[in-house]
Amino acid sequence: MSLDTLDVSRIEAVLFDVGGVFFIPNHLVLRPLLADLSVAAPDDESFHRAHYVGIRHWEHELEDDAFWTGYNSRYVESLGIDDVDRTRVGEAIHGVWLSGMRLWTWVQDDAVAALARISQLTRVGIVSNADGTVERDLGRFGVCQVGAGAATNVEVIVDSTVVGVSKPNPKIFDFALEAMNLRAEQCVYVGDAYRYDVIGASRAGLQAVHFDPYELHSDATHARARSLAELADLLERRP
Repeated sequence: MSLDTLDVSRIEAVLFDVGGVFFIPNHLVLRPLLADLSVAAPDDESFHRAHYVGIRHWEHELEDDAFWTGYNSRYVESLGIDDVDRTRVGEAIHGVWLSGMRLWTWVQDDAVAALARISQLTRVGIVSNADGTVERDLGRFGVCQVGAGAATNVEVIVDSTVVGVSKPNPKIFDFALEAMNLRAEQCVYVGDAYRYDVIGASRAGLQAVHFDPYELHSDATHARARSLAELADLLERRP
């Protein structure tokens, strides 16, 4: 389903997820890991696509621990790693997660550029399941900040660890709505995880857009976008 199904006349603000939209796992961190295991690494695009293959597994697992196990398995499989090497590569990647290494540091420049465009067309904010550092990282990597600064100005950044509520609990969106003095039906939320982002936002009363750059959900009936530029184009066309 395309973005044309959105009711653009009601849109007063767009809220964004962070992981999978602006940041994805950094292949420059993972390449040396594969080299240490004497496993051939694929091209950069394969690393990028692997995240979305992994996140699609989220639709089928209900427990977070099971999700991360499934995510890593699908991620490694998508990289084209031979069957004989998948277990040890998966364990090594899981070790990176557990080590606290900042893995989610590859910035999707096209999404950052589109955010700047969208901010000129409507109000914008961030709602993210994160570890308490998302506001710092968004500023550090030049994505956005609250108030004036070098990057795009957003009105609010909601970090689940800071507020104590995580998606898909719809209450996490209340923090952004209150800060922006908006009603849920006036907002669109963009995220890459169907279970957390599309369902969570829809339950909160927001219009939801599934960020699906590799069209892995082509059979879905909800609104999807291959890029944030598509959403910017739609907002520019509205009366």
